[in-house]
Amino acid sequence: MSIEIKRVSIPTYVMGPDSPYPSFHWRAWHGHYPFSTQLDLSTEKRPVEHRIVVLENDYVRAEVLPDMGGRLYRLYDKVARQETFMVPPSVKFQNIALRGAWIAGGIEFNFGYRSHTAVTCSPVSWATRKDDDGGACVWVGTVIRPMESRWAVRIGLKPERSALDLRIFTMGPLVLPGMMYWWTNATVEVGPESRFYYWGTYAGDYASHSWPWTDGMDFSWYRNRLFGADMFLMEPQRDYLGFYDFQRQHGLAQTADRFHSPGQKYFSWGSDERGRYWDFLLSDSGQTYCEIQRGRLPSQGRTHGFSGTQGDLVISVNREGPDAAVIRLLSAIPRKGVRLEAFAESGSLGVWETGPMTPGRPLSHRLALGRGQSVRRALVTDPAGSVVMDWHEFDLSTEDWYKYRPGFDEAKASLEELFAEAERRRFALWPNGTDNAARMYRKILGVDPGHSGALGGLAEIEYYAGQFAKAEELLRQALQRRAMDPSLLTLRGWTLLALSRHAEAVEAFSIATRYEPGRRNGLVGLIWTMLRTGNLPAAGRISEQLMALYPADRWSRWLRTIVLRKTGRTKEAAQLVRGLLADDPIWYRANAEAAMLGVPTGLAAGERTIADDSVIAATDYLLLGLWDDAVAILQHEDSDEPFSPAVRLAHLAHAQHGLGDKAGAKATLRKLARSPLEQATPWTTAAIGILKELAAAYPDQAMIHFLLGNVLSSRRRLDEAMPEWYQAAKLGLEHTVVYRNLAAAADHLGEKKKALRLYRKAWKLSGANLYLFNEFDRLLAGMGLHQERNRLYGELPQRVRGRSIVALRRVPQLLDLQRYDEALRELATRTFLSGETHERVVRGQFLEALVAKAMQLMDQRRFGQALEVLQQGLTYPRNHNAGRVNYRPEESIINYFLGLAHEAAGDEEAARRHWTAAAQEQHSEGELTQAYEMMAWVALGNRARAMSIAHDFEQFARGERTPAGHWGWFDGPGICKLGHGLGQLAKGWPDQAMAVWRQALAEEPGGRWLRPHVNMPAWLLERMCRRVTGPAEKADARPRG
Repeated sequence: MSIEIKRVSIPTYVMGPDSPYPSFHWRAWHGHYPFSTQLDLSTEKRPVEHRIVVLENDYVRAEVLPDMGGRLYRLYDKVARQETFMVPPSVKFQNIALRGAWIAGGIEFNFGYRSHTAVTCSPVSWATRKDDDGGACVWVGTVIRPMESRWAVRIGLKPERSALDLRIFTMGPLVLPGMMYWWTNATVEVGPESRFYYWGTYAGDYASHSWPWTDGMDFSWYRNRLFGADMFLMEPQRDYLGFYDFQRQHGLAQTADRFHSPGQKYFSWGSDERGRYWDFLLSDSGQTYCEIQRGRLPSQGRTHGFSGTQGDLVISVNREGPDAAVIRLLSAIPRKGVRLEAFAESGSLGVWETGPMTPGRPLSHRLALGRGQSVRRALVTDPAGSVVMDWHEFDLSTEDWYKYRPGFDEAKASLEELFAEAERRRFALWPNGTDNAARMYRKILGVDPGHSGALGGLAEIEYYAGQFAKAEELLRQALQRRAMDPSLLTLRGWTLLALSRHAEAVEAFSIATRYEPGRRNGLVGLIWTMLRTGNLPAAGRISEQLMALYPADRWSRWLRTIVLRKTGRTKEAAQLVRGLLADDPIWYRANAEAAMLGVPTGLAAGERTIADDSVIAATDYLLLGLWDDAVAILQHEDSDEPFSPAVRLAHLAHAQHGLGDKAGAKATLRKLARSPLEQATPWTTAAIGILKELAAAYPDQAMIHFLLGNVLSSRRRLDEAMPEWYQAAKLGLEHTVVYRNLAAAADHLGEKKKALRLYRKAWKLSGANLYLFNEFDRLLAGMGLHQERNRLYGELPQRVRGRSIVALRRVPQLLDLQRYDEALRELATRTFLSGETHERVVRGQFLEALVAKAMQLMDQRRFGQALEVLQQGLTYPRNHNAGRVNYRPEESIINYFLGLAHEAAGDEEAARRHWTAAAQEQHSEGELTQAYEMMAWVALGNRARAMSIAHDFEQFARGERTPAGHWGWFDGPGICKLGHGLGQLAKGWPDQAMAVWRQALAEEPGGRWLRPHVNMPAWLLERMCRRVTGPAEKADARPRG
């Protein structure tokens, strides 16, 4: 058994610098401030040395990448000489994770908001340990800053064991209840003979359906998943799940308590052409990727191999012909004298001794069966007769059904249904909440002003936004109906503490301790209050009480350590902190105490003292008013993320000021003034108060105002953030980030002209930054300033124009400038790395360019060339990285115009063939492809079907109905109006259609597909509404529309 740290060279794709501009939470339902955005991806790769921690015994070798999210990079089965997980030949970034960049392979640990985690391609805290039994482990984890919450995973291996153990720990910012999102994502390489073994009663998330059979297909086989989708297995009946590839004759088993971790899922990109494109996006060798996931909740919206696994034993029971079965046992540890007894429904089939068992080498036993018999149970016992495994056959359902889940209808919801939905939306962006959640809470209070749940939800949003007075008033109202609710009482206690109303905080915490659900949290709050007010004797008494009640609790021991250290009992404190480090060596609170007590933490092979971030570690001490401790901690420059030192220096200056060290504070502020603004993104709720106090004490410090503006903005307090940024600029902070923040805020508030002026200034100061180009171009597009967009592109250095992040904006620029030949050249020569689901955007722009160009050719009666151009729309260029979705290819627009061009060229049979293809294509409601299905029905003479779709688009345009839920991800409001205009055209009213389109283009100057329709020749409009049919003649010509 060994553990070592080494550097390994792995081909790695080059990623450009992170964005220097903060990503605030204004619109996204899961923002990632204070983390930077990582979208400058490329197709260039080079060898890079990666740090790897290796755990190895005689059976397996595990490799962990602490600088890539703590990912378990590989688990090599030394007995079978095979990789357990997919291991791509290179580190290949794609735009999939919360911040953008993401890589496939191994096991990824996802904590935070729904997505691949913010730190999946970033360094995390880590430490290695050797166990007393000869085993070894590596700890990995970090704080997800938007939530101020942390995760940690202990990855352990024993000497005589072929299984890897993961122990997962999560912790919120305080002892208050918080949001929980955890999914462990294991990557496997799949093929036609790959099968997933999940034992649930049905599958579901967006829609429920039977498992494993759905629509006549057994979805447990990868090959039957024709399109990309999540598959959540609901109501799991077994702790274990698994995967097996019959071609490789290798797989994996995973086990966890299904009551604690009911989430079981597998994801596939699908076995269609789109899925095959993703093979090469994620792996240079084209490995086919699938995910096996386990989670803390049943789903993320709101998983012939083996038959079972229990502890360290896996069993497989398979029929062999009509009269025999084979039972195979695979042990993860050496065993002797194991007995196996098999049972049919009628009773025992016999007892056998297996002989010695070695990890990685299965033993098998073949037994004869009588007519109609099958193995229904297998009992495995050790030499002492103790049960090792008691396996029972699970009968998967043979039902086949599918049921759509209706969307939430707020207008019809009861008060409690509305409250449940508000809670769901609040937790989607916990702890900061969402505007929708707050609106729903207020709607509830409009009906029931004393609804304690709504009042409590709003109070928590206000608390984490730093609006403590508002939070306290809401909690006071909530407690009128639920006066003894421990969760409300403890939240009110922390709120009162933030307001320095200590006596009232003591009362709230004390009342909470009367009840078991609030006892621990209330006692923690009381100790905190006593420490803050300097009452060490009381803090000592209450900490003893807390330790007596909860001796293993980490908060108990950490607070007790502080009390002991502050009262001079350092030996006892050091003993406690050593115990904390043994339980969790990468908990920043324990690290901070260890640093002050002189206890080595052993982090990162001695390279670090404090895990996560010294700012996070010091924040508790700043809130407690323990200024000397905070100063000591902030002398350490430890951080997982490359944040600007400005954040740490501001906190240090605050601590020095609190300590009375004015000279030290001023020296620190001089360093702060010279710090980079890039990634100067304070994130904690406490930082709001800290920076406000600093700004009041040192009003002439521009960087303090800038930092305060950032953290206020992250809580959507723009009315307070913008004056701080303006003050920073007034004090001389002339920087692109300052003006971009002001511009983005003005844009969000609908002040477009102000935003334009500020973006122009930010651009001049940016040095032609690619991220700002992307953002500024979107504003200009929305304002119809397309020539300025072109000039903006011209200011980019030639060397960066080929970057994917630029090309993704250059194509829509050219489309809006009606330079379709250039757009098609760009689409033919650039590589587009748009990311998960967004490949559809590139595909749409390609089709728009083709159709617009074909319209020009058709207007010149060059129908043959128009057909050649349109035919490209049925191809899927590799550089677009957008494969065909077979069940919904979105080719109806191309097929419709191919039909028009063939008809005009005199080939009626070919025209009808393409129109039929367009009419029969499957789409979602409200999409442009559905509108062209309508036009195809018009061309085919099925007016009734066409009018049915036209009526749908009328309702969408008037706001009487809403399109499919995912519609807004890709299409703007102009698409509904475009469809409505086509509906008018289908009715035979080309002038009305044109009027609708022109209005839509005026409202959305950068809207996709609008400009080609506005520029349609009048003769083509008349042909589309069937006033003109048959081959085109010269008399067919009409003035342009």
